[in-house]
Amino acid sequence: MDPSQSDVETMPRLYRAVLDLIAELESVEEVRHDVARMRAEAIRTYAAGWNAAHEARLRGLHRHLQAAASARAPSPFAHARSGPPVPRPRGLRPGS
Repeated sequence: MDPSQSDVETMPRLYRAVLDLIAELESVEEVRHDVARMRAEAIRTYAAGWNAAHEARLRGLHRHLQAAASARAPSPFAHARSGPPVPRPRGLRPGS
């Protein structure tokens, strides 16, 4: 089956995005084995053919890897407050 124009445009970009996320996660010891397995699956999927089924599989890998990368990303608020906590003045109640 000949790949459609959409597949020809989409598959290389999607595959690159999957490989970029894999590279980002390879340094995380806890997921290294899973990431290696996903790399092998991405390579097999990309090499097997450019059709809707393979595109869907790469999209599934991409979503899974994005979720893993997001879970490992530091909170943007992690360093928003530095130094010791500011004490509240004595004798005042919240809301008064």
